[in-house]
Amino acid sequence: MKEKYRNKVLLIFILLIQIGILIYFGNQKINLHEDEYYSYGLSNCYESGYLPIINGQPLQIDYFLDYLTVSPKHKFDYSIVWRNQTMDVHPPLYYMVLHTMSSFIPKTFSISSGITINIAFFVLAQILLFCLVKKLTNSEAAAVVITTVIGLAPGIINMVMFIRMYMMVSCWVLLISLLFSQYQMNYKINIRFYLKIMLASTLGALTHYYFLIFLFFMCAFHGVYLLFHKRFKEIIVFVGSMCGAGILSIAIFPAITRHIFKGGRGKEAFSNAANMTDFLDKVNGCFKIVSEEIFYKHSFYIFDKQRYYYIFIFKREKVFGIYQKLCIHSWFLRTLFPYSCKDCSLL
Repeated sequence: MKEKYRNKVLLIFILLIQIGILIYFGNQKINLHEDEYYSYGLSNCYESGYLPIINGQPLQIDYFLDYLTVSPKHKFDYSIVWRNQTMDVHPPLYYMVLHTMSSFIPKTFSISSGITINIAFFVLAQILLFCLVKKLTNSEAAAVVITTVIGLAPGIINMVMFIRMYMMVSCWVLLISLLFSQYQMNYKINIRFYLKIMLASTLGALTHYYFLIFLFFMCAFHGVYLLFHKRFKEIIVFVGSMCGAGILSIAIFPAITRHIFKGGRGKEAFSNAANMTDFLDKVNGCFKIVSEEIFYKHSFYIFDKQRYYYIFIFKREKVFGIYQKLCIHSWFLRTLFPYSCKDCSLL
């Protein structure tokens, strides 16, 4: 087999194994979180996105099935999604996909339909992750290793099993990251690049509003980069593409503005952004979760309770024949910060 095809064939083989593992866990899934029930109800219920229950009133199984499933009269009726999500706090794209899957099996509640969607986006995310790591490291072998490790992480498996929009929005985060990593400054402005950015931004905005926080920082870094190189005309094109993404998102789902600026989740996000007193503790908590659920506790925190700063140092080299391009030098961190480095156990 030719060298250039070996890693790709290996990636396909690994993806098939990962899909098999996900199918196995999906078959073991019995109970659902209340938000997962809302995923089905908001996607499929014609009467209301929320299930009214009167205290003391006896309820039959059909009452719940009517809420969770698509009625034969309303198969592929996306006005249900639009109306319910207008009253909810999330954009409609994920619910449209779940409604589509549910419409193929009307009056039938199936956990498999939700997990199938997540597995499909898991595969897409793995392909995007492979391409992103390959671009950043210039090594297909490193991309295969990273894709394998991440795809088998407990946190990723849990995310696929959780019937919500998080696997989908992860794809758009990876897609935006990949697009920006592929940017090349040329004499002529690459209009196709900014059209792709606009489309990916729209997909992310219509999936989960927290995607916009990630997009903001990505765009800020890209804007500073263009400004540093005095690409003023390209900055105008870039700003125009982002404005186009915003206008397109609002045109598709006008409730976005009310959700972000007047809805409960939007107010909560702005309140958290304004309150910086415990910001470092929150960041540290997030990285602790990522460390435990994604990297098997083999990572370190960015901040600790004493506000000591940690530094990520990446160097291209071979480590044990496995971590071929990304090596975190924990010994350097221990030397600089002997009293604050608590979990530098990768090496």
